[in-house]
Amino acid sequence: MKFRVLRAGVIVCALFLSVQAQATEATKPATGKPTEVLPSQLTKTAAAHAKADAAIARAEAGDLFENVTDSETPAVRHRASGMVCQAGDDGELSLEIYPGDPRGDDVSCGSSMLGAVITTYATRYGKGFTARDALEGSIDAIRQRFDDVKPYEHDAIEMSKEGLPQPLTARFEAAINGQKVFTRTSAVEVGEWIVAQRVTAPYDKATAADLVAEVGLAMTLTSMIPGADAAN
Repeated sequence: MKFRVLRAGVIVCALFLSVQAQATEATKPATGKPTEVLPSQLTKTAAAHAKADAAIARAEAGDLFENVTDSETPAVRHRASGMVCQAGDDGELSLEIYPGDPRGDDVSCGSSMLGAVITTYATRYGKGFTARDALEGSIDAIRQRFDDVKPYEHDAIEMSKEGLPQPLTARFEAAINGQKVFTRTSAVEVGEWIVAQRVTAPYDKATAADLVAEVGLAMTLTSMIPGADAAN
C-alpha cells in the first residue's frame, strides 16, 4: 500500500502503520510450520465469534451476512457483495438493512476506531447511478445534518493500492451540538455495487480519523475484489 499526504505533514503516521505491518509480517516464523495457538487466543476468538453472531442476530440478517471471524476481531461478510465488516477497537459492530427490493441490496455496517465513528455502505442502485452521484448525495446529507460545514483545508491522507479502484472523497470541518468535528465521505464503484463510507470524529482527532478511514476503506475494497490482497 502506498500513502500520499495531500498538502503536507502527517506522513509519519502513515509510515508508522506501514512499517508496523511489515515488522509484524517479518516476525512470523519462516519454518512453514503452523504457529501455536494458545488457549487464551482460542477463548478470545470464540468471544469475538459470539459478538459477530450477536450483531447478525440484532439486525435479523442471517440471510444476508455470514460470520467470518477468525481472530480476536469480530467480522462478518455481506453475502451478496462480498463486503467484509470488522468491529472497531471497542469490539463492537452494528449492521443495518435498509428497505428496498430485493432485500439486502442496501446495507451498512458501523464501528468505531480511535475516536472515529465509521459507517460503510454497500448498495446496488442499478444501471446509471455512479460513485459521483453517491458522493454528492452524501455531501448533501452532511450539509443537512451538521452546522457550519466548510471544506477541510488542512493535512489529509490519500492511500492507493495496486488492484483497487480509487475512491472519490470529500472532507469537511463542521459542528454538531456545538462541538467542532471532522467528517469525510467517500464513494467508489465495485462492479454493480457502490461502496460508500462516512467517518466523523472530534476535530482534534482529524488526522487519525483520516488515516483510519483510508485504511478501513482499502480493507473493505480488498475483501470485495478477488486477488486484490495479493497485489503489491
